[in-house]
Amino acid sequence: GRRGSRGLGQGRGVSSGPAPRGRQRPRAERARSGSGAASEATMGVYLSRACDEVEQGEGRTQQVSYAYGEMQGWRRNMEDAHICDASLAGDEDVSLFGVFDGHGGKEVALFCQRHFAEELRRLEAFQSADYGEALRRTFHRMDEMLETGTFTSELEEHRKVPNPSSRAP
Repeated sequence: GRRGSRGLGQGRGVSSGPAPRGRQRPRAERARSGSGAASEATMGVYLSRACDEVEQGEGRTQQVSYAYGEMQGWRRNMEDAHICDASLAGDEDVSLFGVFDGHGGKEVALFCQRHFAEELRRLEAFQSADYGEALRRTFHRMDEMLETGTFTSELEEHRKVPNPSSRAP
């Protein structure tokens, strides 16, 4: 395949089966079995059954093909968000693929999903093709935006987004 054509999801598990060799689930996770929609019962931050509904998608330009898959798994909340933009700013030579891990809260991951590409494109470093510097500055910009308090109502709305496990089977 072409360089960069592996796409988002490479190396991320999309199965509630055994953990990859050398990596085990926490003991409470290993004790559970079954698949399908998660039940309401939880043990701390874990569901009593994995939510194995997989959101997936794919895309293609002349330069790159990609696919992604995301799954909530054993966690009580889906905390990840992603970006798949194969032609950032209308340029098929520049792509942006990323996963934002909420580290305990989905609202920041969803906030970054919504604002990251726009803020990246605004930077002079991006416009002059200094992509490494542009990415570094954009991550700092996300922190700055979150610290202002200006986006508090948006973060509250993101907290209300239902998790895959909350949908009826």
